[in-house]
Amino acid sequence: MWEKEMNIVREAAIESGKILNRLFGQTQQITKKGDIDLVTEADVQSERLILQMISRHFPQDSIMTEESGYYNHHPQRVWIIDPLDGTTNFAHAFPFFAVSIAFQFQREVVLGVVFNPYMNEHFEAVKGMGASFNNKPIKVSQTKDLGESGSWRISCQMKNQKAKEGKNEKISHSSGSSDFSRL
Repeated sequence: MWEKEMNIVREAAIESGKILNRLFGQTQQITKKGDIDLVTEADVQSERLILQMISRHFPQDSIMTEESGYYNHHPQRVWIIDPLDGTTNFAHAFPFFAVSIAFQFQREVVLGVVFNPYMNEHFEAVKGMGASFNNKPIKVSQTKDLGESGSWRISCQMKNQKAKEGKNEKISHSSGSSDFSRL
């Protein structure tokens, strides 16, 4: 049902991700909004591109953005945009950030995209159609106890095995480095 909207938002997230990847580790302009929230040139450029794409294809829709605020046109159709979700991580060259875009119709979120361009992780969901990760269906586990969750057990086992083998990795960037284990 929401094919056009999903196609546009998917393209916007991917194109915005290209901007974020290009600027990652090279943040030079950082300002603060409020006491702790940061804004970088990547936030601004990413938001500008997303606004242009959505406004071009859906000029009557309302848009609520992290940086620019609210553009009220059609209250039944609202785009909710965080052009750089994880700005603090991004500003410190820590590769856990994403482009997050949702679409609300008649006060109900009906689709969303979250894209981490650095890790090339693409999550999508459409109400009534399910969710996907990199084009593969995902779903909520029926397991109620986290300790019984297969993926939790497997990732912990893999992490423990790598630690025993001394295979913790260090990821370096031009602006610094961060130590953390990767599975």
